[in-house]
Amino acid sequence: MAMLCRNQYIYFLFLFFSTFYAYEANKRKKADDPTKRAYLPHSRWRAPIVVPILVVINTPIFVLVSLAFGVFLVLFPFALLLFRKPFFVKWIEKLAFKVGTALLDMDTKLLAMAGLYRPPLRQASLSA
Repeated sequence: MAMLCRNQYIYFLFLFFSTFYAYEANKRKKADDPTKRAYLPHSRWRAPIVVPILVVINTPIFVLVSLAFGVFLVLFPFALLLFRKPFFVKWIEKLAFKVGTALLDMDTKLLAMAGLYRPPLRQASLSA
């Protein structure tokens, strides 16, 4: 337990000194430097506390997503074998076609609005 606490102190000190260094290096940059950022002065004290909180919050989310993906990997082949009619595959195909058509239409309209693409003229049908 003592080693775990010591490692946490080292982690905290590393985060603290790295945020302090980045803040001070940013403060020394000239005002007209495009890489200079507007950091709040108290953010260098807050960052070493926020990062472990975010790690604690995101770890269970990562575990749940991993478990859900594992369940999907196991159950999807069984679902394909159980249901002989590939309704799921047909549904995905229809959905992909609908989304792809919408994206292509949107892209064509944006290019036409920008003047980079002129849609071809439709010819009148000869049967009339």
